[in-house]
Amino acid sequence: MDASVPAANGHHEAAMGKLSLENGHATVAFSELKERLSPKARVVVEGEEGFDQARQIWNRAIDRRPRLVVSVTSGQDIAESIKSAQECGLKVSIKGGGHSWCGTSMRDGALALDLGGLKGLKVDATSKTAWVDAGVCSQELHDAIIPLGLAFPFPHCPCVPVSGFTVAGGLGMNARAWGFGVVNVLAAEVVLADGSIIQASPEENDEIFWALRGAGAGSFFVVTKFKFRLFDDCAIVSCSTLYPIDKTAEVGEHWLSAMQAGPPNVEQRMVFMTGEEGIPLVEMYCTAYADTEAAARALLEPYLSCQVAPHKAPHVYKDTWQNMYDVMIAELPDEHHFAVDNAVVSWDSVTDLLGPLAELYRQTPNPKNMIITAGIGYAGAPIDAAFKTPPYRSSYVGFYSLWKPNDERYVFPGAPTSALEGASMAEANQAWVSKGTALVKDVKIGHSLTEVDLRAKGKAEACYTKANWRMLQDLQKKYDPNELFFRYYL
Repeated sequence: MDASVPAANGHHEAAMGKLSLENGHATVAFSELKERLSPKARVVVEGEEGFDQARQIWNRAIDRRPRLVVSVTSGQDIAESIKSAQECGLKVSIKGGGHSWCGTSMRDGALALDLGGLKGLKVDATSKTAWVDAGVCSQELHDAIIPLGLAFPFPHCPCVPVSGFTVAGGLGMNARAWGFGVVNVLAAEVVLADGSIIQASPEENDEIFWALRGAGAGSFFVVTKFKFRLFDDCAIVSCSTLYPIDKTAEVGEHWLSAMQAGPPNVEQRMVFMTGEEGIPLVEMYCTAYADTEAAARALLEPYLSCQVAPHKAPHVYKDTWQNMYDVMIAELPDEHHFAVDNAVVSWDSVTDLLGPLAELYRQTPNPKNMIITAGIGYAGAPIDAAFKTPPYRSSYVGFYSLWKPNDERYVFPGAPTSALEGASMAEANQAWVSKGTALVKDVKIGHSLTEVDLRAKGKAEACYTKANWRMLQDLQKKYDPNELFFRYYL
């Protein structure tokens, strides 16, 4: 006999080999839902073996319990799941890969759609385009197109699927030059809240096409596949230089000057981090993309001319997409708890922020924590989409805290500890991230939706222009009047 989903009163109910979902208005048999789906689709219900694994998302600090998780393999599976959710009064959450820092993909009491089984990928090397299913991750896209001499502004993390990455904007590798993920969407297949499957493009269902390029966690539809514009592969060279954290102001002035004068095909970051010796450092880390290795190396010269004595000599090396994946995995490993938030600020604000950011990092309760500042403005023209294109002269400031429950507290020598005494590791890390967001509150010009903390009201709106936010609300009411899909906030 199949185990059952808890009804509204929290009790399990099973009979005649069928599993029912109840809300007082409709009952849907579990066996009937299974029969509607393709053979490779999988339904796991609360209480069944494998449920905890099915509801697991990347941020282990989040523990939410949907009523059931449906792992789909086609747009039709999604349509049938949506119909079943409507019949039994369940809301629907959408899990691309579960990498949302604040866990918007997994909601209590929901029917959770897992898109990880959507793995279709068709490349047209002649037109430099590809149809890519929602569950295809960055590594899989890379492995399919790099051998063809093609590339894409890939998600930085190899296990992040294109789905959530793209609909939230898509701040990928070399995005300042090639454009964010949303800039490179040419068309898409979408399942609407009424279960209909449509094609969306500038010529067809243009309202949905506008919305899917930026709606993110507030999506009132499910994108099953994207048609992407691809690019010729390129040479990549990176450089990393570590400096004492008390030299942040001088290093930051040089970094900002080089960034302002340089082209968009250089990614520039200043990263506050803990060095191998257990001391706080600031890293100037830059990656150049160009037609040749020599040209890429030349683009990095302005960053290497900083006159501040480094903690460790600059490391300049020929890079690869794969190596950049490996670096990201090392910095943000699996099976950790995370607290993350961010802001977008103008270049004019960066200089004044660097000193306070350095001081905040001295107070980190955890050596794994990082603060990342990076230029993110797109060099091309803003697109007509829900996504708010960051101004060219803007920078990202992200606060990243990661830990395991049994990690020991860590305090740098001489750092103040009174504010965090007695706090648990989770409380201390969250308090540290909150201090970071308070630092940038008065100078922020927005947020990056992919890494904003949506537990705080008002932050979703700040990811959009006022006009685009109003348009999204209007389209949500038009296409999902009964709010089948969750909105932004947790």
